Amino acid sequence: MLALSDSLHALARKPKGPVPEEPRGGPRTLARQVWPPAVAPEYVGIVDKGYACFADDMGRIVIVDLKRDDNPVVIGEITGIGRKILGVAFGLYRAYAVVQVEVGADTQFQLVTISLAPASDPSILSRLVLENFAEPSCLAVGLDIIAIGGTGIGGESQIGLYNVPKRKSVDPTPAGALAVSQLPLRMDLQERTLLALCGADRTDLTAINLANPRLPEKIKSIDLHGSFSALARFKDSVLVAGSGADKRSYARLISLRPEPVVAKSVTLPSVTEVLDIAAQRGQFLILGNLGDRQSVVPLVVGKRSELSTTDPVVLPGANRGADPRAHIAVKDRDAYVASDWGGVQVLNVKKSGWEFTYSHTIPRLPASSVVLQGNRAVLASADLKLYDLSDLRHPVLVNNTDTGGSIRAMLGIGRSILCLNRDSVSLRVVEKPGTVLALVKVAATTMTYDRSTGRVFLISPNEAVTTVTSLRATEDSLKIEDACEYPFRARRAAASGGRLLLAGLNDVALFTPGAPPELVGKRSMPNLAVRDLVLTSDYAVVACVDQNLRGFLLLLATNKEDLALIGSTDLPVDGAAMAIGNNKVAVVVGRGANGKDLAALVGLLNPAQPRVLESFDVVDAASAVTIRDQTAVIVGRGIEILNLS
Repeated sequence: MLALSDSLHALARKPKGPVPEEPRGGPRTLARQVWPPAVAPEYVGIVDKGYACFADDMGRIVIVDLKRDDNPVVIGEITGIGRKILGVAFGLYRAYAVVQVEVGADTQFQLVTISLAPASDPSILSRLVLENFAEPSCLAVGLDIIAIGGTGIGGESQIGLYNVPKRKSVDPTPAGALAVSQLPLRMDLQERTLLALCGADRTDLTAINLANPRLPEKIKSIDLHGSFSALARFKDSVLVAGSGADKRSYARLISLRPEPVVAKSVTLPSVTEVLDIAAQRGQFLILGNLGDRQSVVPLVVGKRSELSTTDPVVLPGANRGADPRAHIAVKDRDAYVASDWGGVQVLNVKKSGWEFTYSHTIPRLPASSVVLQGNRAVLASADLKLYDLSDLRHPVLVNNTDTGGSIRAMLGIGRSILCLNRDSVSLRVVEKPGTVLALVKVAATTMTYDRSTGRVFLISPNEAVTTVTSLRATEDSLKIEDACEYPFRARRAAASGGRLLLAGLNDVALFTPGAPPELVGKRSMPNLAVRDLVLTSDYAVVACVDQNLRGFLLLLATNKEDLALIGSTDLPVDGAAMAIGNNKVAVVVGRGANGKDLAALVGLLNPAQPRVLESFDVVDAASAVTIRDQTAVIVGRGIEILNLS
């Protein structure tokens, strides 16, 4: 690939006349604030493509790719589900949470439906107020039914049943209810059979037929002769675990056919507290405390329902004590344990059996955009974060605003910000990001703003074309003007001076917007992938990487049909994002060859020979940057403020 770098420089025009002197000095970090980990996980489930989904009890959910044991990648994150999560259950591409929220001076319980598809953009689909519950205690989800257990408004123990809606943004509807003798603690719902562990001191397992949810029918209740708080099921085999009347720990295997009956029982001699169970064909994994250590005890089921334990897998860290919100989930050869004190513990199956592999602390989803307005900065991530920058050396987080889903892109328009999420664009007040001035329903993947014309372009790629929706935007209003198809499949966009620059995977095209749009020029770069781009009044700037993730910065002529190369330079970063200040300097952020997050300061005084002036470490997962005068703000899993003079 050295030949590629050499050829880029050879194509650049030689400078005519004296070369302007680049600005001297160097960037200085004025402030850096790093965010703490996003989630202290307490609930865990498996979602599509093997991603793990974690939730804490403070109203946050993250979807994480744990395929690489040395680098967990947060795919998506959502906050603001509720002030406190009381229970989470996972269905097909959805999560359901029973939450506590504050409405004025009152406490309210809600059932929140969360879409987990796509994994990169989880969103709240609906909220249902649980009017018939004084306090919910647990929930379970089947293909088309949700069961919620708890205390009714009259003090009775009950289970409420709800139909799962087929359409999005529709609340589940009540389907039926039944009274039970004791408070439900844990439930499982499969194939229209609901199992409920009821009662803390002397627990019974109640099986309920939901063939007709409007008329639920109790099949049988089994006295478990002890206190049992954990339940898991694989087809017709059910395992419950807890403490017997003699205070020792037990696991009891229950067969559901032809009717529920305890088939086998086994003591768990080392287990002092049972927390959760996960089920697989032929075995169960019991999560519990062994004295002062948290451990996973594999329990194998034989052909005749014999139960045999294998050596427990001791997890790192100390015992937090009895915690009903420590959970375990298993998928194929991997098991995930979520317990907030220790983050995520991962186990794998080896030849000798289950083994602890590694621990993870779940990082926060980095900010995707940043806007500066006056002495305020707004960062878009799983929520909107407003910072006061009155003192650049001491930025102050003023507030967080939950938006019900991830912000895909954000722009500044005067004293307002424009936020793009999955299916709408909202105009908000910078000082109060929760205040929505205008809302337009439109689906897009990214957007760009032409300040010279006051037009916002929303980009939505299809198979071979891109739908570009034009909005007329002011500080307090939005209006859709038109939508046109551009003969180019775009992933990114930049606009300036009445022109629109679109970028695909490894090509760029410049258009004059209209109906139809007019192609000005196009350039293909088969050996490079476009990461970010900026359109100025003089040229286009494109940050790219090759197949080895080496970065390049290209300056292209916008008055040539082939967008001719003006100048180029190698970059020490992979060009995840960039910003340009006064056409004189570019700040490009991304990951360097050593795996660290870096920023590169590139001088542009001579466009034919841009050059890297300096590179330096920056905030973790740097993913967006903006420049105003001599100040640059870089955001990732935190915020960093630089003086560029």
